[in-house]
Amino acid sequence: TSLARLIHDYSGRTGEVVSINCSGYTDDLMEAELFGYKKGAFTGANENRKGKLLMADQGTLFLDEIGTISLKMQTKLLKAIEERSFYPLGSERPETSSFRIISATLEDIQSLIKEGRLRFDFFQRIHGFTIKLKPLSQRKDDVFPLIFFFTRLGKRLTFTQEAKEELMNYPWPGNIRELKKLIDILIAGESGRVEAET
Repeated sequence: TSLARLIHDYSGRTGEVVSINCSGYTDDLMEAELFGYKKGAFTGANENRKGKLLMADQGTLFLDEIGTISLKMQTKLLKAIEERSFYPLGSERPETSSFRIISATLEDIQSLIKEGRLRFDFFQRIHGFTIKLKPLSQRKDDVFPLIFFFTRLGKRLTFTQEAKEELMNYPWPGNIRELKKLIDILIAGESGRVEAET
């Protein structure tokens, strides 16, 4: 997410970065999340709701864990990407949105295509260029620039030398998400000074 936001920030696009973790949704829920819905479209739809495609108008839609999207949803999303329009659930009137897609996956894209889990035409439509990132454990020099990025809009944190060494020596099995969660916890604390636990 951090890299997607950074790319967006330098893109000149005026809209927002809108994220969705594709692994957390069934097809029906993902369709409602992406395309939105009108009041009464299904049980529990008590009001109109904007979908993420519309929320990302003039901005960036970040699709995390894109390899988990079903073939059926890939087809629907491909149509929306190509036409820049889509129908919210329960609506007879299309919405339009100009969004850019950035996607991420831990899986090998070519393997997903060969296994038939990722449509080639869908991949071709969303693919511009690929950035392969090593896990944080293999690029420890990124730990403090990432911390600076995570705290750029809020409370600043200072670290003792011992705390810095602990962070640099930690293996980060949860990768950048784990670092972000730690920083969120530290920011929520009263002190902005971080010391190593003894």
